[in-house]
Amino acid sequence: MPSRSLPRIARVPTHVPGLDTVLCGGFLRGGIYVVRGAPGSGKTILGNQICFENARRGGSSAYVTLLAESHARMMLHLESVDFFDLELAGDSVRYLSAYGALMKSGLPGVLDFIRAKLPPKRGRAARGGQQEAGNFIVIDGFLVLSDASSSTSELKKFIQDLQLYADLVGATVLLLAGVTLNSFFSALIMFVQYIADFVQVYRAMRWIMGDLDVGSFEPIIAALPMLAIAFAMFAWLPSSLNLLSVGADAASARGVDVGRTQRLAFVSASLATAAAVSLAGPIGFIGIVVPHLVRLMVGVDHRLVLPASALFGGAFLVLCDLGARTLLAPLEIPVGVITAMLGGPFFLWLLVRKG
Repeated sequence: MPSRSLPRIARVPTHVPGLDTVLCGGFLRGGIYVVRGAPGSGKTILGNQICFENARRGGSSAYVTLLAESHARMMLHLESVDFFDLELAGDSVRYLSAYGALMKSGLPGVLDFIRAKLPPKRGRAARGGQQEAGNFIVIDGFLVLSDASSSTSELKKFIQDLQLYADLVGATVLLLAGVTLNSFFSALIMFVQYIADFVQVYRAMRWIMGDLDVGSFEPIIAALPMLAIAFAMFAWLPSSLNLLSVGADAASARGVDVGRTQRLAFVSASLATAAAVSLAGPIGFIGIVVPHLVRLMVGVDHRLVLPASALFGGAFLVLCDLGARTLLAPLEIPVGVITAMLGGPFFLWLLVRKG
């Protein structure tokens, strides 16, 4: 029998400078992607830019908001950016508000609203040609959906139904998700800095940049109980994490309490992170760089990965601190700056590799 090759899934380019390179040509047609970021990080601008760049090349897109905000206000804000074109807005780029449907009927109401407003054209296959739903559907306010769902299973069903609809109409869906907790705690930090004096603000800024200068053993002793509890949990987790890495269903079939294991992993990681941050500040990217390097050296067995990550992470931080103290001596660079300069390119490499 002659061999039959599987059909290749088409990619939809965004035409946003640099983004298609990272995505290896664009998003997969019919896929759903979650774009996360803190308020003000540019999610709305990126979603609109993808819509307008796509419309400028003959496609059509829809921007659906789940937030109680005015599209007119958004468009006034967009008039200051280069990609905005008023002639495309309303026709090739449709702005729709599903806030009322969400408040009235919940998640099923949002899906019914999208189906009614953006139906596929009759007599045309979803995998070929332009559809009424367009190439992109941007849904702004994914966290609102999470809050409105009564359970995780309801949110999963909504995503699955949305995936079926996206595949039917041949559209790519972007879900814009804010990071509410990050914004809240950032506001708390700014409030503390506002009411503090100049010396305290300077010390706080140095702590935020990352600093290993601990003046006494008292902070270390205070952090030991949290570290002890976290490492006790780490000692129990490896075998369950090994099974969970195969898949939640497979792990559950082998007797793993998936929910309990995930909760213990989150709590233990949070305790260990809180203890470390209380001493040295939020030193970034070590948690991204080190585990990947450790897996390349020792494999994926969590009985080796967890202790090796702790030891290798500590050694990596000491080397970064040594560089921070000697590169511009006698000036000392905050160690968080060094780890960010090393971790940023590494993270971009991971994005390109996984893309």
